[in-house]
Amino acid sequence: MSENPIEILLLEQIDQAPEPLCSYICELERPCDLAQTVRELVYARQEKEALGNVISELKDAIQHLKEESMKKESTLSALHPHEAQIRSIQAAAPVSGSEHKFYVTLAIAILITVFWGFAPSYYFKPFAPVETHPLPILIHLHAIVFSAWILLLLCQTTLVATGRTGLHRRLGVAAAAAAPLFVVLGVLVAIKGARDGWNPGGGFRDSLAFMAVGLGDLVLFSGFVAAGLYYRRRPELHKRLMLLGTIGGLAWPAITRMPYIAPRPGLMFGLLAALLMAAPVRDLLLTRRLHPASFWGGIVILASFPIRGAVAMSSTWHIFAYWLTH
Repeated sequence: MSENPIEILLLEQIDQAPEPLCSYICELERPCDLAQTVRELVYARQEKEALGNVISELKDAIQHLKEESMKKESTLSALHPHEAQIRSIQAAAPVSGSEHKFYVTLAIAILITVFWGFAPSYYFKPFAPVETHPLPILIHLHAIVFSAWILLLLCQTTLVATGRTGLHRRLGVAAAAAAPLFVVLGVLVAIKGARDGWNPGGGFRDSLAFMAVGLGDLVLFSGFVAAGLYYRRRPELHKRLMLLGTIGGLAWPAITRMPYIAPRPGLMFGLLAALLMAAPVRDLLLTRRLHPASFWGGIVILASFPIRGAVAMSSTWHIFAYWLTH
């Protein structure tokens, strides 16, 4: 006789079982086969209950993550007043092919502005009928980096428009490396211009005062580009900041050298304002909202001109500029 307690219990119940069950049990080779079947059923039920518990725990975890995400969103909105506005703009106006084409077109407009402004004094200078003095190597280095940045801007906007964002990010590393070099060369060129007495006029009494304009361009360029690189994972903000840095730091020197445009302040500032306001006007027409970066960035650049003028005329600036150039 079996000594297994389960089998003993089953054997005790066989005599009391209904006839159909007894017939089924008799067909088994051993009574312990029924015990094994019972064990398997019990284990299957336990595994089912365990799986249900796991699913319940997963549901609770997902709900917890949703609640944490909602809390984070509300915290960001409270800390950054413009966050909700920016996200609503992004939701209302998803990135489209026409938007990519717009930024490519704006980059081309900046390229034309820069080329038009510097063509007589630099790009076409070797073809001038009148022989001129060769430019210093510092000017050539500055011009090469300056031109490379403009071409890189056009290249980057084109890559995004064609969906090649991987290459866009890799070239962004080159842009991050070129930006500090451009600033250093720009400062050296501004100092050289002040030493050489470069002062095209415009209300500035001497070259030391005019140096505030060039250094101001570099401050705008550095600030917007640094912010653009910092927010590189937020495309809508990143592209606007990079454009503002290029327009604020590089477009104005070209505009001041444009044939026909340069002698006329109204046309000069009108062209600069057109480049600055193109993006916010487009946002307003399509989404009926102004992106804060484009709007306030343009205001900062335009407001920098009277500020630079006031700084340039101060005695404190002259003391600093004299120290910097001697």
